[in-house]
Amino acid sequence: MSKESSQTHEVPARYPVTMYVHGRAVIFGGGEVGMRKAASLERCGIHVCVIDRADVAHHERMEHIKADVDRDSFKRFIDDTTSLVVCALDDPALNDMIADYCMDRSVPVNVATSRSKGSVAFPAILDCGHELLAVSSSNACPLCSHALKRYIATELPNIATFSLLMHHLFDEGVLDRDIVASILDDGTAMALIREGRFEDALVHIREVIL
Repeated sequence: MSKESSQTHEVPARYPVTMYVHGRAVIFGGGEVGMRKAASLERCGIHVCVIDRADVAHHERMEHIKADVDRDSFKRFIDDTTSLVVCALDDPALNDMIADYCMDRSVPVNVATSRSKGSVAFPAILDCGHELLAVSSSNACPLCSHALKRYIATELPNIATFSLLMHHLFDEGVLDRDIVASILDDGTAMALIREGRFEDALVHIREVIL
């Protein structure tokens, strides 16, 4: 084993946050990975611009610029309206160059071809109605994140019903940590929630727990 490969590489600290994207997300590369990430961003209401030399199938709300991307031209696509960049080109070295450029300018960037480059890791997202649950391995194993997302969705059926109930009780001004604990401990309430019976669960909570 070489000295270089045996060295311990420093892993940057990580912390999950919600990113408020006010500008556009620029996706370099319209291949399978790039378009999957573009679609995920677009579903969250983000203005997405895909840069690729070829025609790509995209949603009508998604912008597509047909252009070659190289070491000299990529900079013109990153401007003051860019809030997020995804590097998903077939050229890993060019992806890394774009990532360095973005990080030098504090532009959040995800690199599809590298686990160590970039400043943003894309999570697997579970839409629960009022909430978005994000599962991330920080690029260590995207398939593991996807598997855990599927597990949560399978083992917590009608999680959106639970979310809706919590917001309803919050809007009524009756939700606190003790109420949440009581609901989770109440077998009848949780059974109704798992069956997606929002109104029945709400009636039960009001009569038995509140």
